[in-house]
Amino acid sequence: MKTIHLFSLCLCAILFFSCNGNSDPAIVGTWNVLEVTCDDGLVISELDGMEFATTEFTYFWDDIEGCTFVFNADNTNVNSGSYTQVMTTTVTTYGMVFSPQTTEIPITYTSTSNWELDGDVLIFSNVTGTSNGTTQQNNEEVEYDIISMTDESMELSTFVEIETSMETGGQTTLDLGTQTISILLEKQ
Repeated sequence: MKTIHLFSLCLCAILFFSCNGNSDPAIVGTWNVLEVTCDDGLVISELDGMEFATTEFTYFWDDIEGCTFVFNADNTNVNSGSYTQVMTTTVTTYGMVFSPQTTEIPITYTSTSNWELDGDVLIFSNVTGTSNGTTQQNNEEVEYDIISMTDESMELSTFVEIETSMETGGQTTLDLGTQTISILLEKQ
């Protein structure tokens, strides 16, 4: 009888702790951002339904200072830091390819969110952030695939779809695009 009671108690404890949020002790803690890159950005621009330009872009973070992701055990997350985003774009309009242009944008940011794990997918939700003084709220979930993870490092990747439209003078400009973002983190 004591064995059945002890087994039931252990089973309840396992179910409680495994169902009590999707927090992973290996992720909990402070992670330094080592590298952020995008190698395959593409935006196709249409004017009233006709393609008139494509923009290929790559970017990376440079001068990374104090950029951290803090994963708390209560499944909240705080990110902050500053960096310079170095972006190179190549625009093709009506078949004419323009010389690549590189721009550097200094960025200081903070953000808060909730996080959870679903297998090898890290999901952020209820993201609120401030970047260079502009505050934004994103109520959609953002998913990152965990490419690799050890006690000391984690590599994340996400595929993002871009869609913006603008009406000007009775004409509609639509931008459709994609990018894959990779992030390399090191645990403090």
